[in-house]
Amino acid sequence: MLASAWGWWILIAGLAAGGLAGLGLLAAMRRTPFPPLLAFWWVMNRLYCRWWFRLRLLGECTVPAEGPVIVAANHTCGIDPLLVIACIPHRIPAYLVAEEYANPPLVGGLMK
Repeated sequence: MLASAWGWWILIAGLAAGGLAGLGLLAAMRRTPFPPLLAFWWVMNRLYCRWWFRLRLLGECTVPAEGPVIVAANHTCGIDPLLVIACIPHRIPAYLVAEEYANPPLVGGLMK
């Protein structure tokens, strides 16, 4: 009897943690200027970069909110574009991609 009670408490704690995580995700999505689907992927990218790669932002972002800008990144690995996107909170940069990398069979749609 006692063992089954622990199972219910673990289930309730898991549901509560999932609900709080969902509310935090919604709150983060509302703080972005992007439409909902783009905001979801931007927040997920930022969480991934901050957790897995320990991305830390030092100071304010100096990329202007409007108008043209060129960001020249010295690519040392394939994750660089995701890190640049995670560092710019108010716009999504466009990238020039070599043709041989632009249409891979499984993730070609993501590149477009």
